[in-house]
Amino acid sequence: MPAISAVKGGWDHAEAYHNAAENVTPQNFAARMDAQYKELEGLVEGISHQDFSQRATNLPWGEECKLGDALMRMAYATLVAYRMQLFLQCKAAGTADIGPANCWVGVDMPAQPAAE
Repeated sequence: MPAISAVKGGWDHAEAYHNAAENVTPQNFAARMDAQYKELEGLVEGISHQDFSQRATNLPWGEECKLGDALMRMAYATLVAYRMQLFLQCKAAGTADIGPANCWVGVDMPAQPAAE
């Protein structure tokens, strides 16, 4: 929704996306993500280089920036936030074999030799 808003300049599409999200199930999740990916790909392919670098748009929280910057910042911020949320939920559920490297870098820490 935020990417479409940044490109098209409005939130008229938000209710339809919200309603469609309620119909996502574990069984259709992969297909729905593939469809969303294709829609986003089509949205971005239609943007000229000049619009990416010169056209002003607003981030969802109101800050104005260039369109290309907005699309990158929204994607990056969302991915980082969701990875942190998943990490914290796993830790809260008792997963003991993950640590900061899983959260911040997305990798397992190499095994450390036992102290003698």
